[in-house]
Amino acid sequence: NSAVHALLIQNTINAKILNVSTYYRVHGLVIKTIGCNLNGLDAHGHAVNGLIFKANDYAYGEQNSATNIYITSIEDYDGGGIHFVSEHSILSFVRLTNFNVEFTTYGIMNTSTGGVYTEGHTISNGVIYETQGVGIDMDSTFLNSVFSNIDQRRGESGYLIYQDYSMYRTSLCFINCKSSENTNTDWNITASNLSEVYLNNC
Repeated sequence: NSAVHALLIQNTINAKILNVSTYYRVHGLVIKTIGCNLNGLDAHGHAVNGLIFKANDYAYGEQNSATNIYITSIEDYDGGGIHFVSEHSILSFVRLTNFNVEFTTYGIMNTSTGGVYTEGHTISNGVIYETQGVGIDMDSTFLNSVFSNIDQRRGESGYLIYQDYSMYRTSLCFINCKSSENTNTDWNITASNLSEVYLNNC
C-alpha cells in the first residue's frame, strides 16, 4: 500500500481488474484510463475515497465500468466513498453497478476543475448506508447521466443536486431511487432554467 494510492490504473486500454482488496491511506482504487473493466472491489478505510474515476491533462478517462463494489470504513467514518473527478479533462461514460457504500464520510460525489465537466454516466443497483455526510452529491458539472435503483439511508442528507446556471445543458434522471432516515433532508434539488432533473418513482 503506497502513501497515496493503494492501486492506480492509468493510461491503459481495456484493462481488466478482478477481485481486489485495498486498505488505508488516502485513495483506494484510482481508474484514469480508457475501457477499464473492474469486477470486484473491497475498499476499507481510505481517507478521501475508496474508488475514483478520474480524467486529467495527462490521463484520459472514458468508457470505464465497475461492478460488485464494496466500500466501508475500518474505524468510525474514516473512509470516503466513490468519487468522479474531471481535472482539466472530461470524464465520460462510466458504468457503475452493484455497489454498496456504508459507514463512510460520503456516498458518491463529483469534483470538476479547469472549466470542464463529466457526463454520460450510468449508476445503478446500489446501496448507500449511514454516511457521515451527503449520500449523493452532484453539482452543475455532472451532466446527462442516469441513476437507477439506488437505496440511500441514514446520511446527513440524502441527495444534494445543485444544478446552477451553466453553459452546459444538464439532464439528470433518477429512477427508483429511494432516500430515507436522513438527519437533514432526503432530497435537496436546486436547478436553474437551463437544467433538467427528472424523478421517476422516487
